[in-house]
Amino acid sequence: MATRKDLTWRDVRVGVFIATGIAILVFIILIVGTNTKKFSSKFTLYTYVPNVLSLNPGAFITVSGIKAGTVGDFEFEERAGEYGVRMSLFVEKKYQHWVTESSVARIRTLGILGDKYIEISLGTANERVLQDGDFIPTEVPFDFEAILPKAEEMLNTLPKIISSLDQVLAKINAGQGTLGRLVNDSLMGADLARASSSLADLSQSMNKKTGSLGKFINEPQAYDHLVKLMRDLDSLVTHVRSGQGSLGKFVTDSTLYASLASASQREDSATAELNSTKGTAGRLLNDDRVYTHLDSLLDELNKIIKDMKKYPQKYFKIEVF
Repeated sequence: MATRKDLTWRDVRVGVFIATGIAILVFIILIVGTNTKKFSSKFTLYTYVPNVLSLNPGAFITVSGIKAGTVGDFEFEERAGEYGVRMSLFVEKKYQHWVTESSVARIRTLGILGDKYIEISLGTANERVLQDGDFIPTEVPFDFEAILPKAEEMLNTLPKIISSLDQVLAKINAGQGTLGRLVNDSLMGADLARASSSLADLSQSMNKKTGSLGKFINEPQAYDHLVKLMRDLDSLVTHVRSGQGSLGKFVTDSTLYASLASASQREDSATAELNSTKGTAGRLLNDDRVYTHLDSLLDELNKIIKDMKKYPQKYFKIEVF
């Protein structure tokens, strides 16, 4: 039968020592794993983002690249009618002097796809220092994960693009199309060379002050004449606006416009009367009976004139003294 041994003071000390060691080890692991300095004084800032981009509580915070705190808890919140996430930022007090109203919190990534952390930019001198409980604005960086699906689509279409490019290059090498002819056709190349030569000759003639365009570009008299013409045109516009001259009065004088409008109305009235059967002129233009009578009268008059030419003695008596 096994005998029971009483606990000795030595056994108690060993147990206490082991428990203390385990507690210290756990404490160290917690401090190192959470980037937390338990014994440093901190102040709390809050920031608001629409997306934390896989940032985790306990991630470290830097102020201008220097580790200065840790990220706290996340809470969903509504601001200005939009949903987002409010983050708590625990920053060591010794860095508080450098965090002012112009400071900005940014979500950064270690490498391209590494862990996320918060970087706080340095503020500006003579600004108000952010206090415990203040909000700090945030700039959300470009989310590379959001473009991965689009990048995958682009990679899938890349073989088609390469195939199309190969077809285009094959047509160019075969001399098909305008670009293919330009590359392979010697006649088109010669035409292009002649066009370039003609352009060079034109440029030289312009530089030599030959021709109208060359003189206009190089001779100061042409420029002076153009300036004078513009001044005269400006003076003419000024006179017209001030009501000087016939054109100025026509543009600015309301009485002239009223007279013109009245004359136009009278002309419209006269035209309307001519188009109607009222009055002699209107009946003459629009009444068929008047036209018939007038035509008959002219016909009779024509007959009388012919008869007078043929038998003048019937109408005229000539006596000789």
